[in-house]
Amino acid sequence: MALNGNTNEKKIWNFLKAKIGNDYGAAGLMGNLYAESGLNPQNLENLCEKRLKEAGKVYCTDTAYTLAVDIGEIGREEFLNPLPGKQYGYGLAQWTSARRKGGLYDLVKSKGVSIGDLEAQLEFLEQELKNGYKSVLSALKGATDVKTASDIVLINFENPKDKSDSVKNKRAGYCQTFFEKYATGGKKVDIKVGSARIDENGKLSGGAAGDQTGLEVSTQAYYMHSKGWYLLRPKDVSVANAIAKAMQNACDNDNIGYCQDHRTTVITQLQKYGSMAAIAEKTEADCSSLVRGCCIEAGFDPGNFNTANEASCLENTGKFEKKVSVISSTTLHDGDVLVTKTKGHTVVVVSGNPRSGSSTGSANVAFGNNGNALIKKMQSAKSKSSSLSGTYKTTANLNLRYGPDKDKYDSIIILPAGTKCQCYGYYTLASGVKWLYVTTSVNGKQYTGFVSMKYLTK
Repeated sequence: MALNGNTNEKKIWNFLKAKIGNDYGAAGLMGNLYAESGLNPQNLENLCEKRLKEAGKVYCTDTAYTLAVDIGEIGREEFLNPLPGKQYGYGLAQWTSARRKGGLYDLVKSKGVSIGDLEAQLEFLEQELKNGYKSVLSALKGATDVKTASDIVLINFENPKDKSDSVKNKRAGYCQTFFEKYATGGKKVDIKVGSARIDENGKLSGGAAGDQTGLEVSTQAYYMHSKGWYLLRPKDVSVANAIAKAMQNACDNDNIGYCQDHRTTVITQLQKYGSMAAIAEKTEADCSSLVRGCCIEAGFDPGNFNTANEASCLENTGKFEKKVSVISSTTLHDGDVLVTKTKGHTVVVVSGNPRSGSSTGSANVAFGNNGNALIKKMQSAKSKSSSLSGTYKTTANLNLRYGPDKDKYDSIIILPAGTKCQCYGYYTLASGVKWLYVTTSVNGKQYTGFVSMKYLTK
């Protein structure tokens, strides 16, 4: 079984739609999976992470726990009951009971893949619906509205303790979002953009810090600016999604307001708190510094710019395609950056059409020295040694990769010299070199992948 799509979200939607054959039913299940795990197949229940950390276990994060199961440090019985007499959720559907988790464990081990493998978990999900939850599957196939489908999944498949109306409505809201985004019978996408717009007094500077009106930094329906727009589209879908998410979070955070005189304070606060959503002090931005902050949260800093030189600054990062003029027929996607053709304004598309590929131009595919396309699927570590556990620093600018081979696996991000990396002892030996599986942070954004030990110091 091969999954179809360029993101986990799209792969899951395409799989569910193909198996259920009904947009309402697929959305009803997908929204509940999102509520359970954020569509992360490696998701370990937060309470379990906390309890494992309290118990002194190094595998107390999603990544470390998944790797520990993969290499056998956590066996079947401990996976079913992570702590004596206690059961916790894991995976897309947060499978919890010993019977259901046991079925997942046995399937992935028989296939020789990671316990966090998306394809294997979807296969197990299908098996459960066909064999143990036939009435749920039948209801999803015949659903005629999103809310009914969502309630059926919530009550009869996920069955959490809290099944109140507020929980039902919240999950149905997630389901409706997916329906409108992907369903062939869904609503036409209403394009929305987010930006820093004007202070509470309708002026460019002089107001109080923070968003006094809820409109200083906010979203609005897309419009064609009188000066015309240039479009700068991120080459990588994950970068585009990260920029869009950062902008949406900035618009939702009333600690971020508008002021040109104090426009860079948002960058200072972003560096302090790590994300737009987490900023907890009153701060200010203007339209261009806010776009810069969104780029930083997405993993790279294009430097200080204004709307007069924004297009060239973004192009120079190598993260964006060449600017194009926006016309009435231009299709806009999440994460697209729009800037006026002359000094004026800039916005980010936060609600746009789904991306159908990694780039709107030629395929954005990297190749190794052997001429083969580099792999962009995260690999599992093969070994563990407690002697390798600890914090490391990169001794040079270093690629964080999807796997342990520079000629086989693509780079996720370049880590600047001196970047701190945390290793829990997991590694893979390749061509005589130990590649450590690490977690790290760049500009407040978390990353996980492989780095060559040759360029690390403990």
